[in-house]
This record gives sequence, structure tokens and C-alpha cells, in this order.
Amino acid sequence: MSKRPSKVQRLVRLNQFREELASGVLRQAISEQLHAQEDHQSATGAIDQLGQWKARSFADGGLDLGLYGAVLELEQAAMTRADKLRLSLLDCERRTDQAQGALNTAASATRASENRGKREHTLAKATQEKRTFDQVSDLLLSTREVRHD
Repeated sequence: MSKRPSKVQRLVRLNQFREELASGVLRQAISEQLHAQEDHQSATGAIDQLGQWKARSFADGGLDLGLYGAVLELEQAAMTRADKLRLSLLDCERRTDQAQGALNTAASATRASENRGKREHTLAKATQEKRTFDQVSDLLLSTREVRHD
């Protein structure tokens, strides 16, 4: 006899599947967020290095205006890149938050369907016990009635 899963069991499995998908999306979003943080830190590190070079050039006294102009252009490009990477980081953080919310929702749905399955199983078990008790009671009453006849 094959035992087909009940509707609740199928719902539990579906919700578990959705939870696993949401977990995968969250892991991907966290990974992207970490990469975006590293890229942003790298860009801000480059800006800091260029600023340090400018400070050393002023301290040394011998300033090459052509080289200083190139450094200013590099610094401007690095700042633009850092700004773009910051926006990308904020977007990754937003997606991570959304993925976390989706995972929480999916986990709640899974728990709810599992609890429903447990309640239905408990109710079915209690119904079966009552039915068995009623059958045994009927049997006992019918044997007593036969003896009294």
C-alpha cells in the first residue's frame, strides 16, 4: 500500500522548499554585500593613500605641479569610484535586508504548516482512539445485552 502525502504534508514540504530557496538568496546577498564592502574599503584606501602622498609632497617642499595635478585627477576618479561603490553597497544591504525578511516569512510559514500538521495528526489520533473506545464499548454492551436476554 503506497502512502500518499496528505495536503498538509505537501504544504509543509513546499514551505520547506521555499525556506531553502530564501536561505540561498540570503547567502548570495550576504556574499555580494561582503564583496561590495571590500571594494568600497579598497576605494577609500586608495583615496587615503593619495591624500597621504599629497601631504608628504607638501612636507618635502619640492612640489611638481604636473605630478600633483595627475594625483588630483586620480583622487577625483577614486572619489567618484568610491561614491559609486558606496551606492552599490547600500543597494546590497537593502537586498540583504529583503532576503532576510523573505527568509523569516518562509520560516514562519514552514513552522505554521508543521504545527498545523501536528495538530491534525493529534486530532486524527484522538478521533481514532475515541472510535476504538466506542467500538469496544458497543461490543461490551452488546455482549451484556445478549446475556440478559
